[in-house]
Amino acid sequence: MKNFYSGLIETCRVFILFVVLTLFFYYALNHLDRREESYHKYDEPIGRAIKVSYTVDEEQMTKQNGFPRLMEFFRNGE
Repeated sequence: MKNFYSGLIETCRVFILFVVLTLFFYYALNHLDRREESYHKYDEPIGRAIKVSYTVDEEQMTKQNGFPRLMEFFRNGE
C-alpha cells in the first residue's frame, strides 16, 4: 500500500510540473507575440529610399493571356 501512495504522489508531482511548465511556455509565447505585434516592419523608410517594386495596370493585365503571366509568376515568385 505504501508503494501505491508513493507512486501516486510521484505521478501528481510530474503532472503538476507538466502543467506549470506548459503554462510558463504559453505565457512566454504570448509575451513574445505581443512584443512583435507592436513592431511596425512596414513603416515608411527614412532618408533617400529607392522604390524597388512596380504596379501593373488592370488594362495591361487583361491584354496578356494567361501563359506569360504564369511564367512571370514562376520567375518572380510572387
